[in-house]
Amino acid sequence: MHASRLLGDTSTRLSVAPACAEGEWPHEQWPPPDDPHVGRALRVLAPYGELREKGLTDAVVLRCDQPSTEFPVLLRAMGAVRVPVIAVSPRRDAETVVQVFRGGAGYLVEGDYCACMLSSAVVAGAVGHSHRLRLGERRPSATTSATSTPSSTRGGARRPSRNGSARRRPERA
Repeated sequence: MHASRLLGDTSTRLSVAPACAEGEWPHEQWPPPDDPHVGRALRVLAPYGELREKGLTDAVVLRCDQPSTEFPVLLRAMGAVRVPVIAVSPRRDAETVVQVFRGGAGYLVEGDYCACMLSSAVVAGAVGHSHRLRLGERRPSATTSATSTPSSTRGGARRPSRNGSARRRPERA
C-alpha cells in the first residue's frame, strides 16, 4: 500500500480520493482550500488498496492514461465500496469514453476543464450516485467488463421505471 496524504477539513463538504495510476496526482492545487463543495482529499496511488475502507471518501477521481485498463483495476481494488468515480484522461476517442460511461463513471478529458469544473463533476457524480442508490440501482461489479452491454430481451431491454416496476425500452434499429 502506498503512503497517502490527507488534505483539507472534515466539514460537511465532500471528501474525495484523487487516485493516480501513473505517478503523483498532477493537480496539486485541487481541491483549493476555499472550494465550496470539496473539503478534503485523500491522495492514493495504484493499487488503490486504501479505497476498500468504507466511509473513507465520498467520491474518487481517477487520473490515468489508459482508463479502459485502469478503471477496472480501480473497481476491483474498491471491493464492496460503492462511491461515484470520475475518470480524467488525455484520451478523447469515443470508444474509451463510452467504456468508462458503461462502467458507471463520469469522464473528463485532461486539460479541457478547470478546478471548478472538476469539483462540479464530483458533486454531480455524488448527487447521481445517491439518486441511483435510492432507486435500488447498482454500479456494475468490478468483474463486469466495462465494454459489456445490457442483454436485451424480446421487444427491448427491461429497465426499471421510477416506481420500480420494469418497463420495456424499444430497441434501436
